[in-house]
Amino acid sequence: LAIESQPVAEWKAKALSEKNPQAALTALIVLARYGDHKTQPELLAALDRIPMTSLSEELQLTKMRVLALSIIRQGRPGGESTKRLMAELESMFPNKSEAVNREAMQLLVSLQSTKVLDKTLKLMAKATTQEEMVHYLFHLRTLPIGFWTIDQRKEYFSYWTKDRKGYAHPDATLSWFRDVS
Repeated sequence: LAIESQPVAEWKAKALSEKNPQAALTALIVLARYGDHKTQPELLAALDRIPMTSLSEELQLTKMRVLALSIIRQGRPGGESTKRLMAELESMFPNKSEAVNREAMQLLVSLQSTKVLDKTLKLMAKATTQEEMVHYLFHLRTLPIGFWTIDQRKEYFSYWTKDRKGYAHPDATLSWFRDVS
């Protein structure tokens, strides 16, 4: 919050050169929120110096949050930046963590990865919760028509009419409903 109240020019260089991954990602979130589109190449270069494979699950999610904010606020990057981002995200997707899968999938759809559709359909086939299934359905809907085969479209649409009785709900969701009732 303290950084956000200062002019970007006063702290941008420090944010871009920070070596500690947690501190760097925290500062880069702020830069993604307040920097203009001209800042994006530098921000993405700083993120390239923090490989996903070196991060805990929490910091992987933070890095993906920085990427998402940058895309939302500064636009979809082009050229080599997009290729590097997609390569890094595709290499870790799918992941053992549902939270990482959800974020990586959203970013890959946003970047229009050609690999995200097949991988997500496989995750949907294995989904154990209704929330997981709906998340994938919701985000895949934005992939352009040219990315889909007829069989993939049929599989996707079959999930909309699938019987949901066999799906559980996450413990956190059930706990929340118990707590508020």
